[in-house]
Parts: sequence; C-alpha cells; structure tokens
Amino acid sequence: MTAVKRTLCVFAILVATLTAMGPGYARWSDVLKVRMRGETGILAVGIRCEEVRDGYQGHCNKECGSSNVAWVDGFYSCDFDGEPAYESGDLLVNAGCPHYSPVCRVEIGNGGTIPARLKGLNLEWSSGDTPGWVTVFRWTLILPDGQTACGVNLGSLNRALEDCVLDPGQAVSLEFSTRCMSDTANGILTVRPDYVRWNKPLE
Repeated sequence: MTAVKRTLCVFAILVATLTAMGPGYARWSDVLKVRMRGETGILAVGIRCEEVRDGYQGHCNKECGSSNVAWVDGFYSCDFDGEPAYESGDLLVNAGCPHYSPVCRVEIGNGGTIPARLKGLNLEWSSGDTPGWVTVFRWTLILPDGQTACGVNLGSLNRALEDCVLDPGQAVSLEFSTRCMSDTANGILTVRPDYVRWNKPLE
C-alpha cells in the first residue's frame, strides 16, 4: 500500500469515527434546564388579652383592698381576626396576697401563612421591691375545634396545649387565674406562647 493510500485510509477511518461520535457527543453536551420552585411561608403566633379582672380564692387573712392587676402588651407579632396580637404580655401584679387570684382571658392565634404547632406557655416572674412570685392556678382552654379542657397549674396547661396545631387564622381561647405564693407579691408575670413550625417535631 502506497503512502497516499495509507493516508486516505486513515482519513476515512477518522471521518467515520467522528461521524459516529457526533450524535453521542451532542446528546451529552445539551444544556440541561431544571426548574425549581420553593414555597415559603410566614410563621407568626401572637397572644392578645381580652379581659383581666380581680378575683379571690377563699377568705383573705389580710386587707387585700389595695391589690390590683393590669395587662400590658409586648412587641407586636401579627394580626388574627382583624386585630393585633403580640409576642408576649405582661401581667402587672401589685400588692398581691395568697388569696388574691386575678383572672386573665387571652387569645393565642396564628397570624402567619403556614400552620403552627404550639409547645406550651412560658411564664417568667420578675419581682419588684417586695419578694413574692405569681403562677398559673386554675385554667380553662377552648381549642379551635370547640373542645374544652380545664385543670390546675402550669404543667397541666402545657400538656393540654402541647402539640395543638393552629392553621392560619385559628386561635385558642384561654382563661386562667393566678396565685400569689407569698404574703405580698409585687412584680411582673410575662406570658409568652411557645411554638414551632407545624411539621417540626417538638423538642
């Protein structure tokens, strides 16, 4: 075979090889387009005081006429039912005694765009000049489906609230009385709902 024929033969083989590889290479070099859409939402739960009033448990051993209570809203959180709700609320207790048992009625609602899972209610007592502390005594809870629960102390209340899922716009209604655990109580009881995203497990 002459040099010219060998060159032509090699060229023919090269052309055939490239012809065969062309479509395969084209398939691998195509631009791959992937469309992804992420859906996000707003997680927002707030508490709103509907009523706060004086109350007593049994006969007071001392003059409780000076005892009084008031509610002050915390920072704004969201709106539900067309009204603002807050991250927390402060129950201001003045000259509380062991038989002074003021009553609060609050709404805890979901003002976000995704469901929220309640974990419970956080209470933080900050005393004033006079030692003493205040905690939840009796409570009644109305869930979004209309079911009711009632009990005594914060532990049983949190067990009732735990794992309650609020869809956007839904709320629970809670009425609770407080109890002073010393002869005189002056201070602030901060009430804050604890919650997570609906599909996040409770810790």
